[in-house]
Amino acid sequence: MEILLLEPEVAWGKFKILAWFAALSTVLVYVVLRVEAYMKCKSLTVKSVVLKCSFLPILFLTVGYIEHLDRFYSFAIQPNGNVILNYVFPEGKKVALQPEKAWIDHDRAGCAVYIKAQGERYKSVMSVRASKCRQAVEAI
Repeated sequence: MEILLLEPEVAWGKFKILAWFAALSTVLVYVVLRVEAYMKCKSLTVKSVVLKCSFLPILFLTVGYIEHLDRFYSFAIQPNGNVILNYVFPEGKKVALQPEKAWIDHDRAGCAVYIKAQGERYKSVMSVRASKCRQAVEAI
């Protein structure tokens, strides 16, 4: 039985929004650095521009990867009780595990399913339909 919590395109769309914010932050930081250097009559060094302009994009892209891409969006329960998780990124990544426990984490925007297996926790993408999360936890 396969349960789809959220289409992977939704998670990719959220990540792309954060990627656009990362690109915009690079441009804005560069403009601010140029204006500040002009006002102080100083020249910019390549090293300082690269270090200062890269902080926000790295932050946005890291958060985007952790919160939206490094999550499973669906899973299949095999007859022997094993669960196969389908991840958003990399495309086609599957993790087979023997679940010990599953629970729901509610947020204002929706819910996520956590699965504990072999001492690790696996988290799903945020689903806006709480019924899907309940169905997933009951199935496990």
